[in-house]
Amino acid sequence: MRNKTLVIGLGNPILGDDAAGIWVAREILCREEPLPNVDVVEACAGGLDLLDLMEGYGSVIIADAIQTAETKTGAIYELALDDLGAINYSWNQRNLNLRSTIDLGRRIGYAVPEHITIYGIGIVGAYTFSETLSKEVGEAVHFLAELIIERIPESGVERLNSVDSRGFAKQTQPVGCWR
Repeated sequence: MRNKTLVIGLGNPILGDDAAGIWVAREILCREEPLPNVDVVEACAGGLDLLDLMEGYGSVIIADAIQTAETKTGAIYELALDDLGAINYSWNQRNLNLRSTIDLGRRIGYAVPEHITIYGIGIVGAYTFSETLSKEVGEAVHFLAELIIERIPESGVERLNSVDSRGFAKQTQPVGCWR
């Protein structure tokens, strides 16, 4: 699997704009042609659960919602692991931030990908119960899905055109595309 890319769409599907990453994954899965050597999954996970998803891939692209004092709704942010704050190990594995999770995975021997790209879609109000996205976030979802598709060949991972790479994604049927 070291020659494969995994796209993970993170979020909570019942918290409105917090589901932005999940909708990005669904947009990518709704393509007519599957992306060669790319698996796409939706995840409502954090901490060590993410390590199990990532293990063995050559590169991982993560799409998620992001909310800070400076984020603008619908803005797209490209982040590095170093942008995610200090490494901080928690007694509760679900409270590990992504940077700490990756560091811990490497320390305990997980086959953590060398290349990890993180995209965040700016949101406000991550705790609003809803199964729909705001207009601004929905437009950003579509744009980010296209951006990820365009950038996958730049990940430095060789793509094998003869392989149907949707193996993991076959288990995750898209509910529908955001339009």
